[in-house]
Amino acid sequence: MFFHQYKYRIKYFLKTPTILFWAFFFPILLGTLFRAAFGDIMLNLGVMDSIPVAVVIEKELPQEHALLSVLPAVTYKDETPMFQVTKTTREEADQMLREGAVNGIIVLSDTVELFVSDSELQTNILKQFLDQYSRMSKAIEDIARNDPQSLPKAILLLQSDAQNIVKVSLNGKNTNGFIQYFYSLIAMSCMFGSYLGLSNSMDIQGNQKPVAARRCITPTNKLILILADSSAAITIHFLELTVVWIYLRFVLGIPIGDQPFFFLLTVFLGSVIGIAYGQFVGSISKGHEALRVSIVTGIGLILSFLSGLMVDTIKYIIEANVPLLNRINPAALITDAFYSLSVFSDYSRFTSDIVSLLVIAAIFIFASFLLLRRERYDSI
Repeated sequence: MFFHQYKYRIKYFLKTPTILFWAFFFPILLGTLFRAAFGDIMLNLGVMDSIPVAVVIEKELPQEHALLSVLPAVTYKDETPMFQVTKTTREEADQMLREGAVNGIIVLSDTVELFVSDSELQTNILKQFLDQYSRMSKAIEDIARNDPQSLPKAILLLQSDAQNIVKVSLNGKNTNGFIQYFYSLIAMSCMFGSYLGLSNSMDIQGNQKPVAARRCITPTNKLILILADSSAAITIHFLELTVVWIYLRFVLGIPIGDQPFFFLLTVFLGSVIGIAYGQFVGSISKGHEALRVSIVTGIGLILSFLSGLMVDTIKYIIEANVPLLNRINPAALITDAFYSLSVFSDYSRFTSDIVSLLVIAAIFIFASFLLLRRERYDSI
């Protein structure tokens, strides 16, 4: 009985133009427009610019001179300087950071301190560089004090180590900010799975549609109906998203999804969340179908906007002011998972995003299943 209902629901989705458009054709159309709008800029993806950083010297120490020698000397593989260093006062440095003229402020006193205003890639590179420097600073200080003639060798060692940090940080992947729009596009497509979920909830509530009334009076267990409908929706939507990714990567040439297994795992979880979210809204809302569609559309677009679909820096602004919002926004978590896969070589940040997505998916699935299964009618 499950497979019969599953097959029936698959056919239903394939014959519903609105569902196919919003979850499949619209992302392809929007992705094509993005590619056309960005044009030749997309050909330069992965090119790294120097990271502007302000240096404030509050106390003269030997290791400061070592750091000041290393910062301008470190380069990317194409010999582009990694850091663009500006020595200044603390007041001027704070002003530059507020205006976005620098990515961070390095304050040199008894310790080395870093002040940043966001969590972009350049800032992450700067943080990792200084973390490594802090671990080696004691050795540098000892060499400068006990054997000053060996200081140049120590500086070369630190420079080499810093370049290794960049290799690990970038992981040989794309770091261009324009990719963020395509990550957010796929996240929005995941949230558009809510239309399939909403359709499922409407077609199992006997007081909403004639077809739902007929399904409710069948001897088939309601849980089987819910599971079959949900499985069919996930199958169709995940296949749609996979084709969208293939189109973006291999037709438009957008370098996303270099690790297909983990990338598609994130897409799958996003699809599950989108569908479960739609079923949840459909099960708690008591309005007519048009109202429910408006609710899932409005919330989905807001979540997509907050993930960076329209303004690529919005997620960093939220992170600086309301970080909890990024932790509970599934669209933001999806884009962050994509970002961490493309930039970082370790999977700690990606794993954190996946765990959060699993928790959100479980909440929506449990709540929607519970609400739909408990519905009873005195008459239909």
